[in-house]
Amino acid sequence: MRVILTLRHWQIFLLLLAFYFAIIGLLTLTQFELPEIPENFIFSWITMTVYPLLLGLGLYKYVVSASEKAVKEFKTFIIFCSIWTVAFFCNEMLKSQIGMEDSQQEMHPPSVIVRIVALLAYLKFIQFPSRTINSIELKREAGLWEYVADSFQILCWPLCIWWIQPRINRIHDKKMKTGQA
Repeated sequence: MRVILTLRHWQIFLLLLAFYFAIIGLLTLTQFELPEIPENFIFSWITMTVYPLLLGLGLYKYVVSASEKAVKEFKTFIIFCSIWTVAFFCNEMLKSQIGMEDSQQEMHPPSVIVRIVALLAYLKFIQFPSRTINSIELKREAGLWEYVADSFQILCWPLCIWWIQPRINRIHDKKMKTGQA
């Protein structure tokens, strides 16, 4: 987890591209058939989940107030990561079981419910890293309007790494200099 705090934004972007081409190449060269789960699904789930998860786990130790509230928020972060993952996989299974294309599936009631749950869980999931970044920078608990912009930047993955990662590097470098890492 410390690695994500030290990598520069261009390094993460290159790793992301290499990872994508490795997945596509591996699935293409091995003739590994996944009829229900396309390779874009695997790639999108991993990239949408791993970066915020590593940010939350890596920056949690730098939080100014290590109170019970911070511990509760961290546990909630992990729970919403699990809910997001389950809902994401359930949506893909529903899509394969129903046998419809995305345009036809939009109004299917079970799929709509699962998608709403997945969206809400993901929004709550990315809230923790963005709040943590702002709380560390402000040296106090960040309010909703102070971290909502960072939450939307994380939604714009992979573009968010060009704005958020330099801030994370500054936080990590500052904590390393003060000996808090």
